[in-house]
Amino acid sequence: MYISHPLIKAGILETRKYQESIISKAAEKNVLCVLPTGLGKTPIAIVLTAKRLEAYPESKILIAAPTRPLVNQHFKSFLEFLNFGEEGLVVVTGITSPEKRQEIYNQKKIIFATPQTIENDLEEGRLNLKEFSLLVLDEVHHAIGDYAYPFVAKKYLEQAANPKILGLTASPGGDKGKIDEICKNTGLEAVEIRTEEDQDVKPYIKEKEIEWLHIDFPENFDSVRQILKSAYLSRIDTLRKMWLIKRKTATKKELLALQNALMVKIKSGNKNAFIGLSLVLPAIKIEHAIGLLETQGIPILENYLKRIREDKKSKYSMALVNDKTFSNAMWLANRLFTDGYKHPKISKLCSIVNSEIRKNPDFKIIVFASYRDTVSEICSALSRIDGAKPIEFIGQSSRAGKKKIKEEKKEKPVSTDFQTASSIPLNPEKKEAEIKDNDLSKGLSQKEQIQRLEDFKNGVYNILVCTSIGEEGLHVSTADMAIFYEPVPSEIRQIQRRGRVGRSKIGKVIMLITKGTRDEAYYWSAVNKEKKMKGILYEMQREGTGF
Repeated sequence: MYISHPLIKAGILETRKYQESIISKAAEKNVLCVLPTGLGKTPIAIVLTAKRLEAYPESKILIAAPTRPLVNQHFKSFLEFLNFGEEGLVVVTGITSPEKRQEIYNQKKIIFATPQTIENDLEEGRLNLKEFSLLVLDEVHHAIGDYAYPFVAKKYLEQAANPKILGLTASPGGDKGKIDEICKNTGLEAVEIRTEEDQDVKPYIKEKEIEWLHIDFPENFDSVRQILKSAYLSRIDTLRKMWLIKRKTATKKELLALQNALMVKIKSGNKNAFIGLSLVLPAIKIEHAIGLLETQGIPILENYLKRIREDKKSKYSMALVNDKTFSNAMWLANRLFTDGYKHPKISKLCSIVNSEIRKNPDFKIIVFASYRDTVSEICSALSRIDGAKPIEFIGQSSRAGKKKIKEEKKEKPVSTDFQTASSIPLNPEKKEAEIKDNDLSKGLSQKEQIQRLEDFKNGVYNILVCTSIGEEGLHVSTADMAIFYEPVPSEIRQIQRRGRVGRSKIGKVIMLITKGTRDEAYYWSAVNKEKKMKGILYEMQREGTGF
């Protein structure tokens, strides 16, 4: 059976009972729709768009998504299914001149844009949302903090004559407070969730095989780790004696929180806080170095240590370099790097890829890694395999980011990449673990990103090696296999990664896990958070309210 509606092309959009149920609820309330990747969040938005335009023929529709590639993807999907020519649909970005954008808002029926562009034009008076009868917020889990979604939703509810909001995500997170915040920030009133376990969803689930490959941590790597741990624990022990830390160990989250607290004290004039800071900052750097060694390998660690050695302006970096224990670890890591040691994951990955390409040259694989340097290392290794055609898929370059900020002075781009290890900021006010794409010196423009996805789809490349930008939303229906170079502790990212295969055919997921490292802890962290998230959302659905 196919959907029959005058605004939807005949015989093209399949009817599904769970989608009909969600659409029915969305007709009554502003809904947070949580569906696994590949089960049709976009068709729900398309049908709701048709129904709103039928009810309010003179109205307009606004579709927002975090990145331009995702915005363009939605544009193509709506164009494919709706009885509208290109003259009625349009993509609006910060590259379009402000004057032209204002003209487009007045002329076009369905607008596709990033939330930052919408926010800027609302603030500058180039856009009024009075005539818009539907606002779709894709990847709505970003609607927290100072991201643009809350502002856009607030303005929409203030201005629209006939408001309706649909929030879409595969994973809003496993924290009830965060889900409540998302709902409150965007005016969402009810939750509709479906998972693979729901009876009305099961007929549409494509089989997905998941395999966990456990890899031994090399002894020579462990030698470096033990030295780094010694340097780390000595600082933690001193912080504990100063009553700044309660336990004999501390998580990175706890150290970052302590760093922020000490910075606040310093700004208020407490000079004694510098003593604690002189211990916390090196501890964070050492903890991060251990993580790189365990999950990424020697070349990535060496890049990070090189950055520390070259950071002559930071007294904290120089103190680390001059620390005898840490210096010993750097020396040993450098020796292993010089001798060509790599993480055993690389050889395992190459073995998997070689086997699959030999069996089927048209086999398509997505590889996920958290760091850009790792992506480069993986691509270099895979390119030596006969028949393998890997290509990097990473976030934007700093040049693109600066240009974008100049065009859209208030744009706050969502962070789509973990940093490369060689680009970790040593400024104490920046987090060690993550920075935004436009802080980095290398990367891809969004035009290049779109082209590479198209080339992967068309077989120009058969392996797409991604940072976190490849996880979210982008429809790569042709992938046969996804390989996680490492587990991630985020249930959102794990769900997104897993959803890149098995969308339109049977798929396989392989997860590489190094024994006795944080790989194991990260994996179980994400599993437990995902289980908790589903429980919270089902309870919210039963209660019939979004917050």
